[in-house]
Amino acid sequence: ILKYFLFGTIGAALNLKEIQSSNVAFGFVIIFIGSFVRAFVTFFIPSRKIYNLKERIFIAVSWIPKATVQAALGGIVLAEGVRLKSSTLKSDGEKLLTISVLAILITAPLGSVLSYSIGEKYLSRFIEVVKSQELQNKDEEISNLFDKLENKNSQSEENIATNIKEETVR
Repeated sequence: ILKYFLFGTIGAALNLKEIQSSNVAFGFVIIFIGSFVRAFVTFFIPSRKIYNLKERIFIAVSWIPKATVQAALGGIVLAEGVRLKSSTLKSDGEKLLTISVLAILITAPLGSVLSYSIGEKYLSRFIEVVKSQELQNKDEEISNLFDKLENKNSQSEENIATNIKEETVR
C-alpha cells in the first residue's frame, strides 16, 4: 500500500511546466547507460555453470526495472534545496527528480514486459521443477485428505459398532 503512496508523491512533486529538455535528454542518457551497465554486470556475475545462457539473460533483464529507490530519493535533494534556499541544490534536485521519474516511467514497464515475455521461454528448467513440486504438493494434500477420511470412517465404524453393542446389551 505504501509503495503506491510513494510513487504518487514523487509524481506530485514533479512540476511538468518546469522540466527542462536538457534534463530530459541527460536523463535518457543516464538511464540508458545505467541500464546497460547494470544488465551487463548482472549477465556476467552468475557466470558459474549452474546457469545456462538463457537463464543469465533473464537475470540481466529482470534487473532492468528501477523504481523504488528513485521514488524514495527523487525529491529529497529538491526539498533540501527549497529548505536551504539554495538555487544550485534546487536545480540539481529538479534534475534528479526528473531523472527519477523518467527511470520509473521507462525501466519499470520495460523490465516487466521483458521479464514476463521471456520468462517462460528462458526459465523452462525452473518451471518444470516448480510444476513437479506443485504436483507433488497436490499429491500429498490428496493423500492427507484420504488419510483424514479413513480416520473418520474408522471412527464412524467404531461408533457404529459401539452403538450396536450397547443396543444389544439393552
